[in-house]
Amino acid sequence: MLQQMLQSMLAERCHLVFHRVRGSVDGYRLELARSGARLSETHAGDTLPQGVKLTAGGILVPSPRGERTRWSFYNTTMDEFVRQVSMQAVGHPVQDHTGLIGRYNFALNWISDPDRPEREGSISGDDPDPLSHWDFNRLGLRIIRTKLPIDNLVIDHIERPSQN
Repeated sequence: MLQQMLQSMLAERCHLVFHRVRGSVDGYRLELARSGARLSETHAGDTLPQGVKLTAGGILVPSPRGERTRWSFYNTTMDEFVRQVSMQAVGHPVQDHTGLIGRYNFALNWISDPDRPEREGSISGDDPDPLSHWDFNRLGLRIIRTKLPIDNLVIDHIERPSQN
């Protein structure tokens, strides 16, 4: 609704004219592994720890300094999880194709690599596969590099905004 309001305002005040063009972008699909998901469902009345509050009520608790890098999620939807994973994908969107609709508790662990010069848990901007450092398999999930469809917005005409 907010996006439609913004488009209407820009069309009215700036005489914005645009069209959409289908395209694709490099990204990732989060899917169930053949073994199926190994996540614990959240139950009503579960006590949730202190941590970063996610948009739909989930909680993210990063590992304490000095411990092995992991993200612990509580009462988390796959949508919230995918948003967090997308931030690690360094400019590559991630889409949820698991079909899971519940709320779950689980921990995503970092896979240590002695050949990596960076500190554990950090991802370089030029890393060709930034999500390969996380252990999705242990959760019964898999992350697959793919082309994702997107809508590109092409501006045909725009003017300086009119006075109020």
